[in-house]
Amino acid sequence: MDMFYIPFHFTRDSYNFQVLIITIIFIFNYCKYLSSNFYIRKADTIICGGDMMNAKKYTLKGDAKSQAEAIHNTIAQMNGIKAVRVDSFANTVTVDYDDKKVSSSQIESKLKENNYI
Repeated sequence: MDMFYIPFHFTRDSYNFQVLIITIIFIFNYCKYLSSNFYIRKADTIICGGDMMNAKKYTLKGDAKSQAEAIHNTIAQMNGIKAVRVDSFANTVTVDYDDKKVSSSQIESKLKENNYI
C-alpha cells in the first residue's frame, strides 16, 4: 500500500483534494528537511549552511526606538556581522556574528563607544 494513499472515491473533487493533501505533506517534509540540515539553532550557536556563528544579546541604555537605525548601522558595518536585530520593546539588540572575524568584546566595545550600552 502506498504511504500517500487517501481512501476517497476517484471523482474530480476528491482527486484535487488528494493532490492538495499530498502537496502539503511534501512541503511539510521538505521544510523539516531544510530546518534540520541548513539552519539549526542551539543555545547561542547558529549553523547556517555550514558556517558557525554566534548570537549575543545586549541590553541597551536609553530609548532604543529612536536609536534603532543608528544602532543597526553602527554594528552592521563591522566585518563578520551577519544580522543585527534591535528590539525596542525589550530595549535589547541581538547580534549574529562570525566569531572567526569579530569577537563579542569588539561588538560590546563598539556599542560602549557610541554610548548604546
